Amino acid sequence: MVERCTYIIYGFDYNNNVGGSLSLHSLAENLALLGEEVYITCKKIRKHSLVKILDPYEDIWSIYSKEQTIVIYPEIIFNNPLGAKNVCRWLMNDPDAFKNFSNYEPEGTFFKFSNLFNYKKLNKEIPLLFSFISKVQVFHPTTSKNNFREGTVYTLRKGEDISNKKELEEKLKKYPIKPDWKKLRFIDKQIFDIEIINIFGSCKYFISYDHATYLTIIAALCGCIPIVIPSEKYSKSEWIQNVPIQRYGVAYGFDEIEYAEKTLHLVKNNILEEQKNSLKSILNFNDFWYKKIFGEDYEIFNFSREDKLINAFVNLDLRDLVHFEKEDLKARSNSYLNLSIKIKNLIFSLVGYKNSSRIIYFLKKFLNNLRV
Repeated sequence: MVERCTYIIYGFDYNNNVGGSLSLHSLAENLALLGEEVYITCKKIRKHSLVKILDPYEDIWSIYSKEQTIVIYPEIIFNNPLGAKNVCRWLMNDPDAFKNFSNYEPEGTFFKFSNLFNYKKLNKEIPLLFSFISKVQVFHPTTSKNNFREGTVYTLRKGEDISNKKELEEKLKKYPIKPDWKKLRFIDKQIFDIEIINIFGSCKYFISYDHATYLTIIAALCGCIPIVIPSEKYSKSEWIQNVPIQRYGVAYGFDEIEYAEKTLHLVKNNILEEQKNSLKSILNFNDFWYKKIFGEDYEIFNFSREDKLINAFVNLDLRDLVHFEKEDLKARSNSYLNLSIKIKNLIFSLVGYKNSSRIIYFLKKFLNNLRV
C-alpha cells in the first residue's frame, strides 16, 4: 500500500472578492488535482471543486493520521487551533499587516506567497508557495464598437492595513487623490466579476496605492491602464522581481504609463507563464512534505504529475469558473436577485460604470419597496 499525505487547509468560505480566500482555495484545488486528499475548514467552496469540506470542531485526529497530515495556516492565525503535528505557516502578507505579531513565536514550517513577504524573526530563507486564480478566460477588453474609455478609478486596498498606514500616508502626501478620481467600490459582491468587467471596461486608468494587488492585472486584462503608486521600499526593478506577474501592462508610477500601454498585449501570456511557475512551487511544496514525513528517499508515485497538473491548469477552464458562476445565477430561485442582476447589467451597458451608481441606488430602493 502506498503511503499518502493528507492536507487540511485552515481556510475560510470561498469569496470571489478576497485575495487570501482565492489563494487558499486555489492551493487546495491544485493539490487535489495532483491526486492528494485535501480538506478545507469552511462551509462554502467553489462549485465543482475537488476539495472536501471539514468541520474543524469535530474530533479530526480520531479520523486522520496526525503523523501524515499537514495543516496549512494563513499568516493571520496566531496559534495551532487544530493541534497539528505537521504545521505549515503560509505568509500571504507581511506578519503584522492585520494583527500584532511582535511577541509571537509560531511553530511550523514557513512558506511565502511572494518575495515581498517575510517573517523577520526567521534567519533563513523562506521557500515560495505561489497559488492564484488567474481568470484569464473571464477578463478581457470590451468588444463594443462604441466603447469609449474615460475617467480614473483608484483603490487603497492593503494600504489601509495596520502595518501599511504610515507608508500610505507618505504616498498620499506625494500622490494626493484628485477630486475627479472615483473610488473603486463593488456594488454587489455576488457578481464581482461582472461588475469589474464593466468598471475596467469603461475606465481609462486604474490607480492602486497597494503595490501587490491582483486588481492591477485584472484591469490590464480588461484594457484599462493600471498605475501602481511606487513604494519607497522598492525600486522598479526590485518591484518587478518581487511581483513578476506585474512585469507587463502595469505602470510603476505615472512616468511609466507609456510603457504600460505598449506592453498591455503581453499581459495574458505573462500570466500563463507565472501560472506554470506557480504550479512548480506547488509541486516543490508537495515534495517537501512527502520527504519530511516519509524520508528523503521517498518518491511520489505519480512521476508524470508535473505535466498533468500544468496541462489541467493552463488548458482547462478549471481555474476560471465564470461559466459555472453564471449557471448558478441562472439557477437561483430568488427572482428578485435575478431581476436586479439583469437590470444592473443593462444599466452598465447603457450608461457605463461612472454614471450607474446613482441609478442603481434608486433602483435598489424601488425594488426593496416592491418586496415589502
